[in-house]
Amino acid sequence: MSKNLITEEEIKKIMENPGKIKGSAFKGELEYILEKKGEEGLKAVAKETERLGYPIKYREIKETEWYPLGLKMVSLFATLATFNWGKKELAEIAKSSAKVSFIIRLFLRHFISPEKVFRIAAPRLWKRYFNLGSLEPSDFYNVEKKGGGGQGILRIKNFKLHPLYCFYLSHFFKGIANLTESRFKEVTLEETKCMFRGDNYHEYLMKWIYY
Repeated sequence: MSKNLITEEEIKKIMENPGKIKGSAFKGELEYILEKKGEEGLKAVAKETERLGYPIKYREIKETEWYPLGLKMVSLFATLATFNWGKKELAEIAKSSAKVSFIIRLFLRHFISPEKVFRIAAPRLWKRYFNLGSLEPSDFYNVEKKGGGGQGILRIKNFKLHPLYCFYLSHFFKGIANLTESRFKEVTLEETKCMFRGDNYHEYLMKWIYY
């Protein structure tokens, strides 16, 4: 992706979003950058955040503290621009974020079935990560047997950040699903409604198949 992935005006507008996000949400970028590019890569991304006008000191971020929601987009934009990465890497970062989050690991200890994760843990996790918007699960259907599967809808209301983050969330949710059940052979997730396409909320259709 180009260094001109986003304009200064767009960044300013994103940073005006009143929402907050937990520091744990930045750990995915940190771990992925270190794995792929090492400490020098992390320094390069931090330098790019400075160029964008909102410097991020990744090593000083505390997982349980709140940070401006827009800063998450600054981090993603800086990471993609620094290494000329695209949606493939963004999807991997999103799944990495689910994998390394201690908040998610803590929740999954208490909600071991796919249905409980979907119906109970997912809305609570949203509130742990964000201080605005809501996540509402519906239409859950599941057949737990070899070759079986199921589907469900995740609906996000009162949350509008950036189209790229809609893509990020789809793979973040997919990452959580893969952590939930080791018997999932395949998990697909499609954003069927989006506020950036004129809908009143975001909606993701998740489907899965068992081994």
